[in-house]
Amino acid sequence: MELAITSAKNVAANSFPILQSGMCFGEFSGSEITGARPGNLLADHGCSNVPLDSDDKYMVMSVGISTVLLSKLCPAVYPPGGDHAIASFCAVYGSCRGGPTMGMILSGPLIACVAGNPMLASATKGASLAFGLAAKSFLSFIGLGFSLGSDFEAGFEIYDGNQIRTVTIEANYFDYVEVGLDGIFSKLKTPPFLSFSGHQTRIAKVDQMFNDPS
Repeated sequence: MELAITSAKNVAANSFPILQSGMCFGEFSGSEITGARPGNLLADHGCSNVPLDSDDKYMVMSVGISTVLLSKLCPAVYPPGGDHAIASFCAVYGSCRGGPTMGMILSGPLIACVAGNPMLASATKGASLAFGLAAKSFLSFIGLGFSLGSDFEAGFEIYDGNQIRTVTIEANYFDYVEVGLDGIFSKLKTPPFLSFSGHQTRIAKVDQMFNDPS
């Protein structure tokens, strides 16, 4: 089952960023979610960053809204007529393996806009606004999730003394962070093909913690 309003990938979308807003709701396999590529809302909204079991089924709800529509909520971070970005969140739910699995991914622009809201900025004496501006420049996605059925999976390369092997770890918890410098590069007017980013996924089961930086 799938219901999606996909973002427009054409000249009109580039001229009118509001058209790049979209939402996705439906049931997908873990492989469909984690294997999604840019241009697919599962990837654009960060859903593909949840380290899910490839064979199980999950319900997904994701929403992405252009910051053009949010400028009144966070004018100090995304002023009217200023930079355009997609503020998105993705929620994933499954109930295989005898227990619920829940994951959430938030985009940097969403966190930046919330932190830069004038009321919150005033209540925190400007601290949240400073955080929001930093998130706008550096943060791409952040997320976490819990699974009673150990439905999170991640592959790791290890050297067993003879060769490099990939082992799969099943986990009850994950967190994820992705950072990039595209916001800074855009201000420096660097070529569009120049990009720098990195991400880290951490998964844990019981009292064991594994890191997957890249």
